[in-house]
Amino acid sequence: MLDKFTWYKQSTFRWKGEKVVVYIDSWGLTDGLPPADLILITHAHGDHFVPDDIARVKNEKTVIVAPGDVAKQLSGNVKAVKPGDRLDVAGDDDGRAAAFARRFLTHHGLNGGAKICVHRLLPPHAGLGSTPLVRETPLVGRRPQLDQLLDAWRRMQAGRGGAVLVTGEPGIGKSRLVRELRRRVPADVWFEARCVAEQQDSPLRPIADMIAAIGEPLESMLRRRGLDPAETLPPLAAALSLPLDPRWPRPQLTPEREKELAFDILLRLLVRRAADRPVVMAFEDVHWADPTTLELLSLIVREVGSGDLVGADAPRILLVATARPEFTSPWPVGEVAPIPLGRLERDEVEAMVNAGLASGRPLPRAVIAEVIRRTDGVPLFVEEVTRVLMESGVATGAADGAVLDVASLDIPGTLRDLLSARLDALSPTGRATAQLAAVLGREFRGDMLRAAATEDEAILREDLRELLDAGIVYHRRSAPSESYVFRHALVREAAYESMIRSARQRLHLRVATTLRERFPEVERNQPDILALHFEHGGDLDTAVAYWNRAGDRTMVRGAYVEAIRLFERGLALLERLPESRQRTQHELGFTESLGTALLLTRGFGAPEVEEKFTHALRLCEVLGGEDVPLRVLAGVWNVQIARSDRQATAILVENMRQRAERFRDPVTMLSLHGWAGVRAFYLGDFVEARDEMTKATEWYHTEGYRSFVEQYGYDGGILVYAILAWTLWILGYPERARDTCDAMLAIAERTANPGALAAALAYAANLARARRELGRVPELTARCLALSTSWLGAALCTQGWAAVQQGDVEAGIAKMKKGLTFFERAGVHGTYDYHRSALIEAHLTRGATDEALPIVRDALARCQTLLDCFHQAELHRLEGELLRRRGDEAGAETAFRAALELAGRQSARSYELRAAMSWARLLRDQGKRDPARDLLAPVYGWFTEGHDTHDVREAAALLAELR
Repeated sequence: MLDKFTWYKQSTFRWKGEKVVVYIDSWGLTDGLPPADLILITHAHGDHFVPDDIARVKNEKTVIVAPGDVAKQLSGNVKAVKPGDRLDVAGDDDGRAAAFARRFLTHHGLNGGAKICVHRLLPPHAGLGSTPLVRETPLVGRRPQLDQLLDAWRRMQAGRGGAVLVTGEPGIGKSRLVRELRRRVPADVWFEARCVAEQQDSPLRPIADMIAAIGEPLESMLRRRGLDPAETLPPLAAALSLPLDPRWPRPQLTPEREKELAFDILLRLLVRRAADRPVVMAFEDVHWADPTTLELLSLIVREVGSGDLVGADAPRILLVATARPEFTSPWPVGEVAPIPLGRLERDEVEAMVNAGLASGRPLPRAVIAEVIRRTDGVPLFVEEVTRVLMESGVATGAADGAVLDVASLDIPGTLRDLLSARLDALSPTGRATAQLAAVLGREFRGDMLRAAATEDEAILREDLRELLDAGIVYHRRSAPSESYVFRHALVREAAYESMIRSARQRLHLRVATTLRERFPEVERNQPDILALHFEHGGDLDTAVAYWNRAGDRTMVRGAYVEAIRLFERGLALLERLPESRQRTQHELGFTESLGTALLLTRGFGAPEVEEKFTHALRLCEVLGGEDVPLRVLAGVWNVQIARSDRQATAILVENMRQRAERFRDPVTMLSLHGWAGVRAFYLGDFVEARDEMTKATEWYHTEGYRSFVEQYGYDGGILVYAILAWTLWILGYPERARDTCDAMLAIAERTANPGALAAALAYAANLARARRELGRVPELTARCLALSTSWLGAALCTQGWAAVQQGDVEAGIAKMKKGLTFFERAGVHGTYDYHRSALIEAHLTRGATDEALPIVRDALARCQTLLDCFHQAELHRLEGELLRRRGDEAGAETAFRAALELAGRQSARSYELRAAMSWARLLRDQGKRDPARDLLAPVYGWFTEGHDTHDVREAAALLAELR
């Protein structure tokens, strides 16, 4: 049977039956071969489809079957096929079935796998599962590690998913081991991605490549797995940086929420795929993975390890990752099985040499000893040294009985030098093509290589064949278009470093210009790639612009860690430019953006956040006051508000007042009145807060402010309505407060700015708590969190308060403590004690005065130094309630009096009403009903609205009781 086969190169075979001669692919065919009855071409890659080689075996009777893009390049009896086609192309032969042909074509990517009926080619069960994807030495010395991988594969098939991490130094055989697993599993369960150094700040690029390699439109993939494209495609496309069909409008979500939804969709897609067939996901070189990809992998690891993935029972998923030793695994011990790879022993090196490249002829002991000495057990080094020995004629000499002077062999002493020597052995044009490819990256597309090359197409094709023949590069078969990958990262590094700096610079600049001019999708979706090439190409000004664009684009996707690194890269590059006003302006933009990204990841309290915005202010001073961007001032303001710094906020308000004297533009005026109103609110000057916020709302609706929002992307001005509504409630106008809140929500819904809507919902929940509207809290907080997690701490505290009011005290306390933790970790002091007052109320409900009193007294002490003291009267009242519960009536009366007097001075009628009710109940219980009535009646009588609200109804009931 097998004697009917002849192998030529790569995937080129000849089958010679009794009546038919079939060639599969055409690379490597020479003159004088038997003419073909049938030629099957799998795809258009240069190591599969070579028109000149086809001509050597073709005659007038030859039938050629190929995908459409290949067929249109050929003449004669050509049959074009597409997915799903069935085609009879040959008569009966010697009784062998056509199953192999179909599997072969499917495996090699015939446009998704067309079904071809070619009679009598190979045995029905001859598959490709054990056919090497590349020519390489047998796997030696890795039996235990391979058994560990195979055991994980078997357990996964049985329904126990898992994850493994293969680690080891470069060249130790991590990828080789994974490829051995790939040979043992069905092709349709294997999904792979590679992380590369030049894209480690491109969020989810390996995931996008993996999905693209599947070859199925994302919409079709989602539908087939029961997921609605209208809901799932927009966030997924945004996360993966894919173009979005206008049929599926992108919903208004914050970047964080959009990323969360994308992660959830990817997990559901994975699980539903695993419900049908097992899934093996291989991620190579995760030491170069971007943080967002690592975040997603962590979710997969945790969920697979728990066996509790949403949407399926016992999903059959195996995650296989490889990394260098310096990789710090983010995964807890026990969730990922480690497979460390060490260097080979002496006998293993000998076995590898003799079994692999020695072609069955044992090499002399002296040669083996020399290989062992030079390679130190690194498999890639073993392969390369042995290759040199074979090419130098050592094996032939050994067979002829010649005496070998091993010490005189000219073999480079390091792996890097050895790889460089291999590159030097290439033809001049082949070496130049390898260097250009190395500039493009570890993986590179054929069309990009051709576009950037200066050689003729024919010469470039020969160069690629030479690189493929030499094992320098391989085809990346899973890529959706013609793509190649360097055999190893060290090979690519050797090719890259074989050039002098000026040559590398010229190539980088050529690549950058080519990509920008001829591949607009790169500029649109991967500006970091252009930034990298322009930087290495010496065009630093252009590189700076692209680093900034890349950072901004990454921020919009919620990939803040990558954004931080991109902004830092841009700042570092700026230091290499001469000082100028333009450079300072660039530095200001990077610094402000970096400060915002740090704020979103590390919290308002992080020292580096304050440092960045402070530095931004200094840069503004260098540029002159007129050049101070409001977003920089806003960043500094938000930091100081979160830190509740009285002095710093006073200085900033005064600075804004001075700015307003020069510029009376809508944004400046809204900021001035808004900042002044917020500061007055936190200090408890509620009348001033109301007046300032009322003025701010007048500027909010101007065309100038709306234009600013469109440019800036966030509508922070909506918060003037939020603070105004809260202030009106405190001042004793609960109905006006509710109307203002409703107006704020209507505006936020209408403008559809996700960040602004989330903020509006969070403050609306605060007002619902103030008005004791338990039914509104779950809806408002749920909608808020559906848009953004930025308000998670506040939302959890408010949800916890509502749970306590509804009788679920312990669950409510747990939720509030969790929410307060978010404030503490972020270093946020603004409204922290307001939300702690909900926890104090909860402890009061359960009678835990010993737990509550230290909290309330700490909060009161903080009111003496922090800006945030608007809730001080309520804290005094709660202290009084706690003391009353403990039987300290004198202490309770003192606290109630302090609350009542402070609220009166602040015109805080709602707080005054609560304090009056608490003190009146104490007096009632002491038998002092008339003083209690006299205390409460005038406070209650002041209210002209809100008689159906909780507090006012409760005061009316208490007065009725006291009469």
